[in-house]
Parts: sequence; C-alpha cells; structure tokens
Amino acid sequence: MSTTPYMSLLLPDVSTTLGPEWATELNDAFTTVDEHDHTSGKGVLVPTAGLNINADLSFNGYNSTSLRSVRLATNAAPLALVTDLGCLYRSGVDLWFNDGSGNQIQLTASGALNAASIGGIGGDYSTSTASVAYSDSTKTFTFLQDTNKYALMAMGTILLGRTDNTSSAVITIKASTSLVSGWTLTLPIAPPASTMFVAIDSSGNLSFTNTLTALTLTGDLTVGGTADFNGTVNLGTAVNYELAPISFYRPPTVSMVWASATEITVQAGRYFLNNKVYTNGSPITWTWAASGQNAGLDTGVEANSTWYYLYGVLVTGAFGVVASTTAPTSPYDTNLSGTDYDTNVYLGAFYNNSSGNIMQFVQNGNRFDCMDRLGIVSHTGNTTLTSKTIISPATATHVYGQLKLEGPTISQLGQVNGNNAANDELGISLSVTNQAMFGHVLVPLVAATTVYLKTEASGNTINFAVLGWLDKWL
Repeated sequence: MSTTPYMSLLLPDVSTTLGPEWATELNDAFTTVDEHDHTSGKGVLVPTAGLNINADLSFNGYNSTSLRSVRLATNAAPLALVTDLGCLYRSGVDLWFNDGSGNQIQLTASGALNAASIGGIGGDYSTSTASVAYSDSTKTFTFLQDTNKYALMAMGTILLGRTDNTSSAVITIKASTSLVSGWTLTLPIAPPASTMFVAIDSSGNLSFTNTLTALTLTGDLTVGGTADFNGTVNLGTAVNYELAPISFYRPPTVSMVWASATEITVQAGRYFLNNKVYTNGSPITWTWAASGQNAGLDTGVEANSTWYYLYGVLVTGAFGVVASTTAPTSPYDTNLSGTDYDTNVYLGAFYNNSSGNIMQFVQNGNRFDCMDRLGIVSHTGNTTLTSKTIISPATATHVYGQLKLEGPTISQLGQVNGNNAANDELGISLSVTNQAMFGHVLVPLVAATTVYLKTEASGNTINFAVLGWLDKWL
C-alpha cells in the first residue's frame, strides 16, 4: 500500500491488495477527498491563478493581513450607492472615504493631504514651501512663505486683544469702508529717542518729527516750551506775546573768554540755534578733549599754527560747543565735518600757535584783541605795493595793530592797505621823519590774510604788527 503526499491517502496496491481490504481503503480515501478544504493536510493550497473573484468577497469580520499594498481601481466619480458605506476607494487620482452616513470625504488633493477636508489651509499651501508653526514657549504662531521668510497676510478687520485673557475689550483695526484702491503703510525703523509727532508722507511712510510743514488750527494753541516757526505765520488781532521775537536773541556780546593755553570758556546766555533759542544756563569750558557739552573737535586732532573756529551746536539735545578748522560761511549752519554738527551758530575764532598754545585774546562783540602779536610783516625799499601774508582768521574783515616807519631824515611816506591799488581809499598813508610808531592802525582787508605795503623811497622800511581783527559774522 502507498500514501499520497498532500492528503496522506492510503491507497491499495494494484494486483496485491485483496478485498474486502481493497474496498475499505478506497472508501476511506474517497471520504477524505470529500471532506478536503485545501488547508494543511487537506489538499494542495489554491494559487492566485486558481481564483476567479467575481463577486464581493467577505472576510467574515476577520482582518486582511500581510498585504504589501492595496491597489485600488479608478472610479470616475466618488462612490454614491446606498451600499457604499464605510468604504475606502480611489476617485480619479485621489483617495476618498465614505463614512457610515454616506458622506464622501476626499483625503488627498494634488499629491498631498487634503487640508481643506479638516478645515485647514487650502489653496496652494499643500504644494508650496509655506508652513505654519506654533511655539508653546512664546505662545506665538509663525506663518512662513519659505524657510526663514515671513509670509504675507491678507485679511479683513483685525481685533487686537490682550494675550492673557479672551476679554471682549479689543482694539479694532480696519480699512475704510470707502477704500477703492490699495496702498502701502510703512512703519518707522525704530522708535524716537523722545516724544515726537508721527507724520505720514504721500507714499505712506510713517516717520517721527517735531517739524510741521503746514498746520491749520481752528482753536486755541497753548505753547508751554519753545515754538519754532520756519515759514510765514499769519497772526490774528488777539495775540498775547510773552517772549521777545526770536530775532531779539543773539549770542552774548562776549561769547568766548580765553581761560588758558588749552581752554576757552563759552559764556552763559541765550543762543539762536536750529531755529530755536537755547539757554546755556552756565558757562561751558571748551578744550581739545571732548567731555559733556564740550564736543572737542568736529574731526581730526589738535594742530599747531592753525586757526580754529568755535561753534555752538546741539550735544544730546542741549546747547554745546565744538571747534573746527572749517571757517563759517554764514552765522548759522556751516557745513562742518560730520552731520551731527551741521546745525550750528558761529561764536568766534582763535589761534593755536606753533607751541600748541591758544593765543590769549579778549572778545568784545566782533572785535578780538590779542595779548601778544599774531605776527609782523616788514617791507623795505620797494616803492610799489607789495603783498604780504599775515596771520589772521578767514573771517577777518579788518586787522589792526602797530605800524612802524623808518627812513632818512627827510619827510617820507609809507602806505599799508588791504588792496593792491596805489590810490586805494581804504589804505593808510603816513608821512614821517626818521621813524615813527603808530598804535592800533585799522586796515580793511580784501583778502582775509593779505595786506599790501610800500614806501616812497628805497631806503625806507615799514613794519606792521598784527594785534587783532574784526570778525565778519559777529
């Protein structure tokens, strides 16, 4: 007898097994075949090629396991039969699910999860580089259009509230109901250092300023501090004046006082600066090294044999002083080095000599008297006007000093003037015998640092010692 390999059927041997044993073995084998279900020991397992699924296949409540993937057929439209409940399927190219109530839910869209199906962000969000993130530590939502790039936000009215509650007390920011075309509002880059007005230009740029180009008041105006008016002011018939006009305020007659070879004192007083009157309540000591309201030099370091010009400027919003080698071009707002000092008022000049000492002077209005000679120019034996360079500031309109004439024992004529003209009406002509000394001779200048000298005979000598000057901007 032999045994089959798949169902272990015991079969009779042909021409060997006798009946009734032969018949019994056949009956047992057929019975086993009749009961086989292709499980282990009950027949060969049925291959995929042996299946023909031609109706719905039920798993009787059991799971389908060890699937590598599920390949869904393409449906032209979402499934909508009354029996299409609790089913997962593909419609077009996207994945859908019908819930137990027959609601058709699209799970994917355009190659990504369908965020719209869960009330998320729609549009191009799922296929773009945009992202939305929330930080629990800062309690902040962040909207990005790309890595490290904030996204633009388009929305309607904004309600701003506190972050520590959900109170109905909110600030509403909204566009005008009459808005017909869009425009851009650009905020300043930083807050002002002090309280200022907020202004907006025609391009929508916000800025901070205390200067108003045009202002119409229909009511009363109370000014508790300094009022600055740069244009025309039309005053009504009932105007109360409590301060003198701005033009009344000028620097003190003596703004500068020589204090030492390295220091100058700027007197207390009212100074007109930046279209306002600033009160310097106490004297300021100027020296080469900046400190407090003394700004030192506008640029560079101390230089010998050099003229310097002292200016009143704003230092941290208050009146201060700075010196510069730049001569003034007007009483106010000379273009100095550094924009911090371009708003200024000219105070006067001083000379730092070859030893690095500020030459001693006394100021009285626009007149500066030096305690020592600024320099001496000499001329011998030339009967034509000859130019001589003198030490004087670029702001000098006149210089004055001592004039000494020397010659033979006959009457001689010497001339000093500020112009290269023989009959210059601004010149000074003197006739002497032997020699003579004249003190405080005032000479008008055409060029700030040049005088012209001549004698009437080849043997004569003329000397001019500069002792001071008159300043054109004071």
